[in-house]
Amino acid sequence: MKLKSLFDEEAKGSFVGFSKYETWNQDILSACCGFTLDLGCGDGAYTREMLKRKQKVVSADISEIRLRRVQKNNSLVVNCSAIHIPFKDNVFDSVLFREVLEHLPTYYDQRKALIEIKCVLKNNGRLILSIPNKKILHLAKKYGTLWVNLK
Repeated sequence: MKLKSLFDEEAKGSFVGFSKYETWNQDILSACCGFTLDLGCGDGAYTREMLKRKQKVVSADISEIRLRRVQKNNSLVVNCSAIHIPFKDNVFDSVLFREVLEHLPTYYDQRKALIEIKCVLKNNGRLILSIPNKKILHLAKKYGTLWVNLK
């Protein structure tokens, strides 16, 4: 099964919003500045918060199902993979890449995504990136191919 299909299947049964980590989420949002790419936006929890702050944001995800949900709040949506970002170089002031890198199936794909992000960021742009910590890697067993070990 293709990675895109896996994420579309997973998206059918879930809706992710903000959680008990509200302070941490607000810290992440405050790091996003200017024109932002929410790469791997999922159901758009961060996109919605940035839009409330009157920030211009492009929501990008590999799952068309999730993007349809996001499109209700944001007209700037792009269906793409993190390893093929369809924008010119030096476009975004910041890229939010939260809890996505570990889902890319190989080290090569992880590296390619980071190179793509570097290209679309402006010279002094910000990459806001997070990955899960070891305490929650038990989810790797539950989700199988959706999680990989980072090198």
